[in-house]
Amino acid sequence: MNKNYKKGSILVLSIVMLLIMTTMGAGLYYTVSKTAFNTDIDASKNETIYTAESCISEAVTWLEQQATITGIAPCKNYSKNQICKSWNHQMNKYHASGESNIQYSKLSNKRCNVQIINLGTVAAGGSTGAGFDVGQSDSYAGNATRTKYLYKIRSSGTGRKGTNGVVEIVASTIF
Repeated sequence: MNKNYKKGSILVLSIVMLLIMTTMGAGLYYTVSKTAFNTDIDASKNETIYTAESCISEAVTWLEQQATITGIAPCKNYSKNQICKSWNHQMNKYHASGESNIQYSKLSNKRCNVQIINLGTVAAGGSTGAGFDVGQSDSYAGNATRTKYLYKIRSSGTGRKGTNGVVEIVASTIF
């Protein structure tokens, strides 16, 4: 055999190996960048759910304050399934002590939209249960002496890259 033939085969084998390694590197880069993008989207979705939950807490606090201040059920004069209160704001008013500026700026870009909807009323029997406390009674019958006002609170949070999260709860007050 010719020695020159053997020398050329090493060169061809090296070029093939280089091509394979380059293809594997490009594939790995694509996979890693796609995974990083999806991880960022998932993190943003979680943040929008947290934003929506924060706004739900604000809405429940608003119901409690209105009931305490006015002494009557909030949204009492609104018809069933009617929005009685809504607001839309940016989350930049929240700044926890010890929170980094990076975390603050990340969360301050989130927005939430809250709606409180009057779901109507039901009779609440017995004399137990007042305000926002869950009452228990050993009697199943009796005159309904109180009225339970039901509310659907719907909150949606929006974040980076078009992500959003929605949370809904049902709250009640007893008067």
